[in-house]
Amino acid sequence: RGSFGNPASLHHFGLDARDAIARAREQCAALVNAASPDEIIFTSGGTESANLAIKGCALANQRHGNHLVVSDTEHPAVLNSVEFLVQHHGFTCTRVKVDAEGFVNPDAVRAALTDATILVAVHHANHDLGAIQPIAEIAAITTARGLPLIVDAVASGGWLPIDVQALGDSLLTLAFEVLGKLPHASDLVRARLVAELATASGTVGGMIGGQVHDIEGERQIGRAHV
Repeated sequence: RGSFGNPASLHHFGLDARDAIARAREQCAALVNAASPDEIIFTSGGTESANLAIKGCALANQRHGNHLVVSDTEHPAVLNSVEFLVQHHGFTCTRVKVDAEGFVNPDAVRAALTDATILVAVHHANHDLGAIQPIAEIAAITTARGLPLIVDAVASGGWLPIDVQALGDSLLTLAFEVLGKLPHASDLVRARLVAELATASGTVGGMIGGQVHDIEGERQIGRAHV
């Protein structure tokens, strides 16, 4: 609170903002039991996180296949990202139906997988119906197949327990306007599976351009010059 400044700057306003970001990254990692704060990447919102996860993961793994599996009731940010890949990059997609109460059957996800499948996307809790999906069972299926699972947890993050380490090779998106903390800020967990989509003077984990990445090292440099 009260830390306003460019975190890439070496003046004390920037250094204070940089420290605040580092603390926030640690808090986010603890919230979802991430292995390291380095797995947290902040974006502008849930939509950007979904776009980065879906498009980045698909394009990074395109040499292994072009088939995507998503549930039929994903958020439009996910479905529109998939549609973009289908229309402009030659991907195919299977949309898994849900039952009358909005639940995804893990067996239906398993049946949708092919040798060309490279990712699966199923939300944690539905933003309209409130259905809480059997993510652990679906993660067991994707892990056994060596596939990344993209989990939209925007509607559930901070309200329901989430253990990203138990989900295998997964990417998970959160939005803090839902948590009631930082408006218009989201994070993407496990970004190591995502292709680099932007380049700038600095990146976070090699993924997001224009953000401070070596926080501790640059903090020490800044303290020495301020």
